[in-house]
Amino acid sequence: MLKVSAFNSVAKQTSLVVEDEWKRMQDIIIRNVLQKQKEGEDTSVTSDAQYDSRGHCAKQAWQTIMCSRTKLVLTGHLLENTETNGISSAMEVEGLRRGLCELNERGLKIKNLTTDKNPSIAVMVKNEFKGIQHYIDPWHFVKNLKKMLRNATMKLNRASEIKDWLLPINNHIWYSIIEANGDGQRCAEQIFSILLHTLGIHEWKSGRLEDVLKEAHNKFSMTDSQKIAYAENDPSMISSIMQRARIKQISRLFQSL
Repeated sequence: MLKVSAFNSVAKQTSLVVEDEWKRMQDIIIRNVLQKQKEGEDTSVTSDAQYDSRGHCAKQAWQTIMCSRTKLVLTGHLLENTETNGISSAMEVEGLRRGLCELNERGLKIKNLTTDKNPSIAVMVKNEFKGIQHYIDPWHFVKNLKKMLRNATMKLNRASEIKDWLLPINNHIWYSIIEANGDGQRCAEQIFSILLHTLGIHEWKSGRLEDVLKEAHNKFSMTDSQKIAYAENDPSMISSIMQRARIKQISRLFQSL
């Protein structure tokens, strides 16, 4: 392992060459995307951040933006938490902001952006980049949902019986996202159809899933308060699922680096 002094010495001699080569490659990649853009192709990108440590005390973060079509990195920005008032989680938002501004200045008109589920990013894109359609990466959604189901199962007396449903549910969600092929409404209906399949109902008219589900659940012993709570829709959940209908997996970003 190199000592700090040795590393600094090597870095001083090579950093300029590495930076020049990076800029040369970046110019080629961006020119390729610009050409496709002129030919009428929409520009879609994915973005994520890497931190120097886990948790909420990271000092540095590297924000990367990758072209979804070519799987090549368009730009990257290194940040320190001193640039975000010591708030580590804010580095990802600021890094993405800088990256999008840079690409915009170079002529790229980004149509679609896929990130993990970070509420701050969603607000920033909505307020500052109104022309960009923001999507949430399905990989993180499925991973978090699987964790939530597993934790909920552990609290039940029949955990050993219910846990057998976890893998089929996980597979069904992935199938629904891929099969929807970008149709958010269809994706939401297919995902929620899990609740019907678990009740033994496998056929229904398209668009009537919610009605069929309510009728099925009313056959079970439920209190009036439970029925009222169930009948009330949760638009945020439906919207969240519809956002994930578009398959642009951010997990490929770091697999390709």
